[in-house]
Amino acid sequence: MRNTTSLNDKESLKNLDASQAHADNDGVFDCILNKNDNDNQSMTYSMHILIFNETPRYCLLSHKSNGQSIIESSGSNIDLVKSKFYSLFNELTGNYWNLREKFVKPPDHYVYAIPTDLNSPQI
Repeated sequence: MRNTTSLNDKESLKNLDASQAHADNDGVFDCILNKNDNDNQSMTYSMHILIFNETPRYCLLSHKSNGQSIIESSGSNIDLVKSKFYSLFNELTGNYWNLREKFVKPPDHYVYAIPTDLNSPQI
């Protein structure tokens, strides 16, 4: 990934959230992960690959429950963005994106709830 930006400004995120999530044969790249920490506090992590219609341009946008948002952009190279998405999903859940329908929750990892309508290919 070429550019990484950390955002806390909700106005800056409003335009990004209005973009479309990328979808291909691997599904819609848009997910929300949840887990409880050691103090039983709920933690949420969401990830989206967004498309900007200008070029097209792709970026990975992730939101943490502490309010921090991170944007990672690679311009028009969707393969780099998808690779980062796959890696982050695996790191947070202990599962592979392409096997998410058979999701198994390892201890101390995030849980992914499979939305039946959101992660089917939209081609």
